[in-house]
Amino acid sequence: MARMILVILAVAIAETAWALFCAVTGVNLLVFYAVLVAASAVFWVPGLTEKRGAPRKTSNAIPETNR
Repeated sequence: MARMILVILAVAIAETAWALFCAVTGVNLLVFYAVLVAASAVFWVPGLTEKRGAPRKTSNAIPETNR
C-alpha cells in the first residue's frame, strides 16, 4: 500500500511539472495528452505497484451478537 501511495505522488508531481512546462513552452495539446497517458502507464508495470488479485486476509469467524 505504501508503494502505491509513493507511485501516485510521484506521477502526480511529474504530471504537474509536465503541465507547467507545456504551459510555458506552448507544447501542442496532442503531445501533452500523449505524454500524460504514457506516464500513467506506470501503473501497468508488474511489481511496481500492488499485485492485482492478491489474496486478502479475511476473517471466517462469524461475529457474535448480543441477543
